[in-house]
Amino acid sequence: MNIDKAYIEFAKKQLDSFRETLRQSVAFTCACCQKQKPKGEAAGAHLFKTEDPALWKAMEEAPGRHRVGTYAICLECADSYSDVVIQQKVMAYLGSQGLFGKPANP
Repeated sequence: MNIDKAYIEFAKKQLDSFRETLRQSVAFTCACCQKQKPKGEAAGAHLFKTEDPALWKAMEEAPGRHRVGTYAICLECADSYSDVVIQQKVMAYLGSQGLFGKPANP
């Protein structure tokens, strides 16, 4: 999987922008439990990363250009679930948001 410098810079800008949005918001949707939570319950802003070539391909919106997934999870989910379960729930959430192409039920 070849991740170029332009993608890395773009992803960093997207993550910085998401952090600022989270900082200024009153609430957020947890990408794990999908519940609205007060911003003080966020366990930080995160960038979706994958080593799976099929997922990376699904994130491609044009040749050589990939979508970026940013998300937040709540402290409760961070403390309650393993990293594997969180990753699965986050992938499902980001998929419903269009990270891997058009959602099945728009």
